[in-house]
Amino acid sequence: MNDPLTPRDLFLPFGILLVILLLGTLVPPLGVVGGIFVPVPLILIYLRYGKQVGLVSIALVFVAVLMMMGFKQAILFVTEYAVVAAILGETVRLGFPFQRSVLFAALGSILLSAMMILVISAGQEMSLTQLFEQEFRKGADQYIQSLEGAGGKPENKQMLEEMADRVVHMFALSFPALLAIGSLFATALNYLAVRWVWLRFYRLGGLFENADLTRLMIPDNWVWFFIIGTGCAVLGEGYLQALGLNLFIVLGGLYFLQGLAIFLHILKEKNIPKFFWYLAFLLIFTQPLLIGLVGGLGLFDIWVDFRKIRTQPPEPETDEDDDIGPLG
Repeated sequence: MNDPLTPRDLFLPFGILLVILLLGTLVPPLGVVGGIFVPVPLILIYLRYGKQVGLVSIALVFVAVLMMMGFKQAILFVTEYAVVAAILGETVRLGFPFQRSVLFAALGSILLSAMMILVISAGQEMSLTQLFEQEFRKGADQYIQSLEGAGGKPENKQMLEEMADRVVHMFALSFPALLAIGSLFATALNYLAVRWVWLRFYRLGGLFENADLTRLMIPDNWVWFFIIGTGCAVLGEGYLQALGLNLFIVLGGLYFLQGLAIFLHILKEKNIPKFFWYLAFLLIFTQPLLIGLVGGLGLFDIWVDFRKIRTQPPEPETDEDDDIGPLG
């Protein structure tokens, strides 16, 4: 970028990082949510100052995490944040559309995380599934103990213990899909957050011109993988059930994203005030029933084509609305 730097350019990314750190320190539950957005200031630096400065800033944060928190946390930073920041920063700089940028960055994080898991588990005597079950079991036991300490009824504890065995096993089988969907959603949220900040405070270089979540569309023929995965998860056993469960979760997550795109398209077409956008999305992400309904909306779009975009060329995005939300 050849535009002159301003104090805002210098302090905005660091201000965002400071807010995330303060949230983690003062309000740990909010810190968990805020931690998802650690790549945002790094991506802003990458886009505003260029590739070299961006990569150096990522490396400096890695060194800081290594010195203050240790090797394990530094590796987690690389797999969950650094690779996402670097790939998103570069793909946005090159003008990649929303779907490609998010897909490439999420794949980078998934592959690096998978490699780290394989390296860590190489010296273990148990299989990956058993290793995951062991870790999930620890979390389940801690949760049950916390309920017992809060004065829970003995019969409720027994019921939870019986359910925990089945739930832990299912979580262990579906861990690859949970990792993939978690990385995909986190990457998409970071992209949208960076887009919102960039269009609100920078608007330089013509970046994010192709970012239109309302046109997100999963290939129609992928529905067969969803159908096969559902059948294997319900009727299969062993590895077949595990494969089906992972396919079901991954494709279900993708159709949920497509459902969100359709819902956002409806909000924009009906000129619903932005306040109700945020309220609607808050309800969707906190109500399991609404999550299922939105996923179903994305799935049935294959046949209904709610947005009527399968036969129409995409319209160029305009900058008419300066009061743009992260999803707008």
